[in-house]
Amino acid sequence: MSLNPQTPYPRNNNIQSLRGFAALLVVLSHLLIIEQKYSPDHILGQWAEFGMVGVDLFFVISGFIMVYVTRVNMPPRPRTSLKFLFARFTRIYPLYWVISAALLAVYVWRPELVFSSQPEPPHILKSFLLWPDTLPPLLAVGWTLIHELGFYLVFAFFLLFRARALPYFLLIWLMVLAGSQTIFADNVHQPVTALILNPLSFEFIAGAFAALIYLKTGAKFAPHILILGIIVATIILIT
Repeated sequence: MSLNPQTPYPRNNNIQSLRGFAALLVVLSHLLIIEQKYSPDHILGQWAEFGMVGVDLFFVISGFIMVYVTRVNMPPRPRTSLKFLFARFTRIYPLYWVISAALLAVYVWRPELVFSSQPEPPHILKSFLLWPDTLPPLLAVGWTLIHELGFYLVFAFFLLFRARALPYFLLIWLMVLAGSQTIFADNVHQPVTALILNPLSFEFIAGAFAALIYLKTGAKFAPHILILGIIVATIILIT
């Protein structure tokens, strides 16, 4: 762990390495999709679909980082929440808009090259705003950013309160999500509601709790948590 002069919190190199690993997993899964679509010869097997686990890992990492970077020198006040959201939005939107604008130009020129797998044309404004919709955004992988923004908004609300309240908020969020999965199952079709109740939020919450444990105990229980994580992941994959 090293100190980054641009930030008031220690840079966690383990998390950076985990980010890189998650990115490689996602690239692997996308290579499989491209290979199946465009190449008659298949080098990658179906095992490469496992790479999509990288997306789940990114959400867990996101939850961890949200807690990790806000537990230092961030007093509970509206200004803190706004500062947090501004920092998050400026990390996402500028580059996303540049790429989406280029993709939009291609879509206007040759619509069949973009979004051809979807039954309806994309909603351009919602795509650029990363607003939840029944269809993915013009830049299809932007669906992950929609979830990230949802996480950020919830966490910005948590920042209005003292740090010691965070575990209780996370626990309430966890119980609401668990209850909604039982009550509504897959019957939620309104995009915003579906985003709020999406089970992917479990991964964000897990990352947030992991950060709380890490900040409380340091690396003391890291090996035990790693072993537990491997066991849980194995059970999920088997079932």
